[in-house]
Amino acid sequence: MTGFTKWWWDFGDGSPVDSVNANPAHTFANISAGSIEYYDVVLKVQSATGCYDEFTSTMTVFPGVDASFTPNTDIICSGNAIIFTALPGAGRYFWIMATELAGIRQMSRIISIPIITQLRLSAR
Repeated sequence: MTGFTKWWWDFGDGSPVDSVNANPAHTFANISAGSIEYYDVVLKVQSATGCYDEFTSTMTVFPGVDASFTPNTDIICSGNAIIFTALPGAGRYFWIMATELAGIRQMSRIISIPIITQLRLSAR
């Protein structure tokens, strides 16, 4: 920022006001599963002549998503089915196997595995 001699960043989340950095980096944390949090970020600046101005912008912080999943069994014979269940909270689940790519909007997936394969879950 040019023309300013002082600035104060208030991130609205209880963290200390940053008056050192003109262009700070800040990390917002939303630990409230299932809810969106809003923070009003306020920048107050002072010019060399002592004039002040202020700008406010609202930040929307979505909760993080845990892409963990569990199988209904740890051992399976070739040709049998296994059920994988993800933790709730995502809006969309992508079950990714070594042999396919499937974007599916469900928390569980039943798979018949003819051979040993790798399974990964990506959740949004």
